Amino acid sequence: AGVGSGLLALSPVRRWPLLAAALVVVAAAANMVSGREPGVALLFGIANTSENLVVAVALGAHRARPWLRTRADLGRLILAGLLGAITAGVLASATVVALREGTFVQVASNVAASHAASELLVLPMLLVLWDPRSRQPHTSAPLLRVVMAGAALAASVGPTGRAAWGAP
Repeated sequence: AGVGSGLLALSPVRRWPLLAAALVVVAAAANMVSGREPGVALLFGIANTSENLVVAVALGAHRARPWLRTRADLGRLILAGLLGAITAGVLASATVVALREGTFVQVASNVAASHAASELLVLPMLLVLWDPRSRQPHTSAPLLRVVMAGAALAASVGPTGRAAWGAP
């Protein structure tokens, strides 16, 4: 989840349609490899990619390159990650409920929790470390320590139970 969102957020908007299509294909293929039926895998791929698009737009990546430098940036990142995770949870759960193989609330909450963890662990590192001007990692050690501490906190309080059926 965090990698897909970072890929979109750090790419020019003109590339989003092609990247979104690629993300759907990759996520659907991953779901098929894990044993899901092609139709379900495709719907989960769409759910994942919808999450990535919601996160990128909520970060304002369609207007300017998102950064993680200020408290406002951090707040926007948290909100974007949560909105994206809820999007994935609702869409994946709708797929499962349509197949009558799970309950909406259980699947939505499990998917949203696991995707929020991914968004809040992976995406901050991408925003801090990748500088598109130099193609080199940032050397901002204090901010990197803050991001790593936040990642450790998120990992320690994140979901530890088993994944939902069909979690994309």
